[in-house]
Amino acid sequence: MARSITKVSSGVIKDGTITLSKLATTGTAASSTVLYGNFAWAASSPSGKRDFTDTNATPTAGDVWFESGELKFAIDPSSSTAVWITGGNITTARRGLAAAGSQRAGLCFGGRNGSPGNAETEEYNGTAWASGGALPAARSYLSGCGTMTAGLSVGGNPSNSNTTSEYNGLAWSGGGNLTTGRSEGWAAGIQTAAIYFGGTTGSYSAVTEEYNGTAWGAGGNLTSATDAPHGAGTLSAGLCMGGWVGSSLVQTTEEYNGTAWGSGGNLGTANAQGAGAGVQTSAISFGGDDADPGYVQRTEEYNGSAWSSGSALSTAVKYQGGAGTSTAGLSMGGYSTANATKCEEYTKPEMQWSSAS
Repeated sequence: MARSITKVSSGVIKDGTITLSKLATTGTAASSTVLYGNFAWAASSPSGKRDFTDTNATPTAGDVWFESGELKFAIDPSSSTAVWITGGNITTARRGLAAAGSQRAGLCFGGRNGSPGNAETEEYNGTAWASGGALPAARSYLSGCGTMTAGLSVGGNPSNSNTTSEYNGLAWSGGGNLTTGRSEGWAAGIQTAAIYFGGTTGSYSAVTEEYNGTAWGAGGNLTSATDAPHGAGTLSAGLCMGGWVGSSLVQTTEEYNGTAWGSGGNLGTANAQGAGAGVQTSAISFGGDDADPGYVQRTEEYNGSAWSSGSALSTAVKYQGGAGTSTAGLSMGGYSTANATKCEEYTKPEMQWSSAS
């Protein structure tokens, strides 16, 4: 869970309602002016503040001090490591579904569970999933982006559809059709400014299309025709990772600048049929397949130039829905050896600020 701490303002901070006198920058250092933590004031402290650069003291996790006009905190680095935790199960088991929104306001729709496809939409409040408005028609291996109240459904099967649908938080309605109908591509962005790239028309595709909320237009092609990539980002700062190129799984990452794709840092392991979340400079890749047929638990984190290992999903999965951010991700459903209704949340502790009133 994120910690919520209020900044110094009008002599008060929220935690413990500590007055400005305890953050004094003048006077004699004494135990009565310790703000928080397991340290004692150094005798050499000249100003009634704890300045770790002036003493041999080392801060420990939980220590808070006032230095050079700033309130500073010491945290344990391990406390900021992201982990996957179990969320509320989706109601209908399915794979090849799409997702949109955030970890506390998520959306999943479409997919298949033994039938040609389904039209169900579910909405997530951070605890449980509930029924939303059904898609106009059953779709599987489609993609989605946007928010829970302004979502976008793109492409999918049957027949490598060119269909686009828009969600308003209650119901889906028709949007502009793709120029090139596809399934297993990836959509990123928002309902009024989105991209859709890769996938298959029966043959692998390099096509990128851009959406303005009404119609799709041509964007810059991917470097290679790629099926089942996953991605993240926005129309002007998109991210495409992994997928099938020819008969090979690839590690490739490409970055979109609103016009053209360029090379990014390679994934640690070649992967397709996974999911992604976040933005171009801070993204995650999770699940998927690195040795077809199969599924993986792996998560990788991207900093805008290179990938590194993240915490593994509790269940190996591919063709799942993925949404959210790199510090608050959401994975649901998918094809795995376990329950295909499973939902997991990727959570990294963060410091959150607000102004004191």
